[in-house]
Amino acid sequence: MEILSNSPLREPPTDYCPKGSERWFRIPNGVDAGKTMFYYDHRTHPERDPVATVLFVHGNPECSYTYRHIRDSLIASGQSLRILAVDHIGFGLSDQADFEMVDMHHSANLLQWVQALDLQRLTLVIHDWGGPIGAGTLIQEPERVSNLLLMNTTCLLYTSPS
Repeated sequence: MEILSNSPLREPPTDYCPKGSERWFRIPNGVDAGKTMFYYDHRTHPERDPVATVLFVHGNPECSYTYRHIRDSLIASGQSLRILAVDHIGFGLSDQADFEMVDMHHSANLLQWVQALDLQRLTLVIHDWGGPIGAGTLIQEPERVSNLLLMNTTCLLYTSPS
């Protein structure tokens, strides 16, 4: 895999992402404009429409590699799925951070990525610090989320009364 960022990780494990699914997103706006964010985008059955799109959002100090066993189990399930995961700026194969980032910075980057890919009907899987990042991203456009899985995170979701 060719690394297209200034990540210090030059030789990722061979199972870092499914072969051929590695992608790079250049952040267009905000405090990280111009930085490169790594993600993978894998379709288990590219010839069919996926029954679900699963987005994994990692915590700290982790990266998309955290989800490799779950990802591989989903691939082995035989279902037609689209499976995505990102490495936040400063993590994994993404560009290094220039300042001490907080969750709102990562949420802003993630929202630009979600919008650029026009992701819909997401099953959002969030863990640890990925909770406030993922929920903070998609609470701005909740119509994009069909399912939500929270794991060991602090995440406050608010629904306005009807």
